[in-house]
Amino acid sequence: MHVERWVFREHVLVLNLVEVLRLTPIILGEIRFGIYRLPAGKRRQQLDRWFREGVARIACVPWDAACGLRWAQLLADLRRQGQAMPIKDSLIAATVLVHGLTVVTRNEADFKKAGVKVVNPFA
Repeated sequence: MHVERWVFREHVLVLNLVEVLRLTPIILGEIRFGIYRLPAGKRRQQLDRWFREGVARIACVPWDAACGLRWAQLLADLRRQGQAMPIKDSLIAATVLVHGLTVVTRNEADFKKAGVKVVNPFA
């Protein structure tokens, strides 16, 4: 939810970077889920419009066999090290690793232990 709140609050930044940003299917779903969870009303309508006009235009990298295999390897590596990672974060990490991307999040610890490049916009 922290990333979603940042994205919602900084939507102008997201819209201006639409050509360089990439989403994973998991992140796209997390953002949309956050909107669906809101009660009917003005805020939900605003965010729904923001999603359709902005976020939905950002390219979504595919979740494919390479991502699935990288995910399995990531989980096995973490388990051997006695570490765990939340499922959604591990799916995002595997996708990011396959596509050579950087994650923008506050959650530096989980993603760094997965070997993912991280930018924390709050640091």
